[in-house]
Amino acid sequence: MSDIRTVASAATANPARQHMIYDANRKSTGVAYLLWFFLGGFGAHRFYLGQTGTAVTQLLLLLLGWIPMFVGWIALGIWLFVDLFLILPELAVTVQELDSMSTSVPVDAPWTAPDAAAWDGQTLEDKYLNAYLGAVGIPRTGRSPVRDSSASGRESNTA
Repeated sequence: MSDIRTVASAATANPARQHMIYDANRKSTGVAYLLWFFLGGFGAHRFYLGQTGTAVTQLLLLLLGWIPMFVGWIALGIWLFVDLFLILPELAVTVQELDSMSTSVPVDAPWTAPDAAAWDGQTLEDKYLNAYLGAVGIPRTGRSPVRDSSASGRESNTA
C-alpha cells in the first residue's frame, strides 16, 4: 500500500496528475459517517480513513468480543461512540496531508488545457464562474473585469 506523500512526490512535475491523485485520495465526511453508522462495528469507517490497524482491531473485537463474556462488545460500543467525535479531526488530518502535497503548484497559476485546439481562451476559473452563473440564471458574457485590463471602470470625458 502506498502512502499519499510517496505517490504525490512522483507527480509533482505534472500538475494534472497531482490533481487526479488529490481527487482520488480526498475523503468525504458524509461517506465516513455513513460507514460509521451502518458498518461501524466492522471498522469500515476506519478502513475508509486509512487507519487499517485500528480498523482490524475493531473488526476483531466484533468477531471475538463475545468470548470474554461480551466485554469486547461493550468496549467496541464505547469506541464507536468515541469515533462519532473523532471522524472530523481525522478527516482534517487527511485534508492537511493532501494540501501539503499540493503546495508545489502555485495557487494562482493559470490553467491551460492540455490540447490547444480544445482551449477557447478562458481560464478554468472563468469556466466555473460562467457555469455557476448560468445555473442560477444569470447570463454572463465576456471576460472578468478583474482580469480584463482594458476595462477600467472610469468614463473618459474628452470634449
